[in-house]
Amino acid sequence: EKGVGVSWGTEVDLVELPIAWHLDDFPWFEYIPPKGGNLTPASAVLETWLGDLDWAREHEPGGILTYTMHPQVIGRGHRMLMFEALIDEIEKREDVIFVTLQEASNRWRAEQTSD
Repeated sequence: EKGVGVSWGTEVDLVELPIAWHLDDFPWFEYIPPKGGNLTPASAVLETWLGDLDWAREHEPGGILTYTMHPQVIGRGHRMLMFEALIDEIEKREDVIFVTLQEASNRWRAEQTSD
């Protein structure tokens, strides 16, 4: 039963936007001893990120896809080239727009109140 054994706190005005580890640059590119890391080629990351974008366009039109990037990770030579290629490819898709997370949150709130 929902809520059994759960102590609910004070309700807050919060919109949680989706993220996913595979859309974050850190796990793809950084090495963390002792476990290591992937140090994945940027081309493979670009292919994955665009693949997820195209899936979302087909299956979740009007949805949101959130990439997470850290300046100290994405901001290295070949990775910046990949980032530029990602932006170029996204811009080719006429049904996709860039928005800030604040804009996405505001749009979602507006849709909830307009129903």
